[in-house]
Amino acid sequence: MQSKILRVLQQDEILRVGGAKPIPVNVRIIAASNQPLEKLVSEGHFRLDLYYRLGIVIIKIPSLHERREDIPILLYHLLRDICKKNGKPIPKIDSELLESLLTYDWPGNVRELQNYIERAVVLSRDSVLTTKHFPEKITKTKPVATDTLNPLELQEKETIEKTLRLYNGNIYKTSQKLGVSRNTLYSRLKLYDISF
Repeated sequence: MQSKILRVLQQDEILRVGGAKPIPVNVRIIAASNQPLEKLVSEGHFRLDLYYRLGIVIIKIPSLHERREDIPILLYHLLRDICKKNGKPIPKIDSELLESLLTYDWPGNVRELQNYIERAVVLSRDSVLTTKHFPEKITKTKPVATDTLNPLELQEKETIEKTLRLYNGNIYKTSQKLGVSRNTLYSRLKLYDISF
């Protein structure tokens, strides 16, 4: 199959099954892979010439745990679509649930998020989605490893630590200075594994 695709890309023509006359085509191919193609090429599972032919413009989409700031946007988009599909009103999202969704690693990426949202929508009769509507593995908050933090998260962690030191660990004064609620500050302390 790879050699046939390569021929179409190189010669801009196809040959019908059983046909003798090539048919000219003008196509652009958009391809996606969840596998590292460079590795497949080195292992001999993917043709190098096809890799170069397809790889004119390469867009790497980082996994969901690398772009946590997209989770709220995706959550509300998926929630709206899933509710419309199931003929249900759009529920509100509890802040504790949102914090849990932001701290979960999402090994299944966006599909995993979509599946859990759909499950919650289908099974819930409540007007607010909370942690009780999602599996414990998601809602049980665990610290995020520092090496997986993006620059914005790393800056947030450092700012919290610096402000805590400034106010000698006083949560009230720290939350006031940062302009966040104490609950939000506590969840960030747990998320970034900050002790004071």
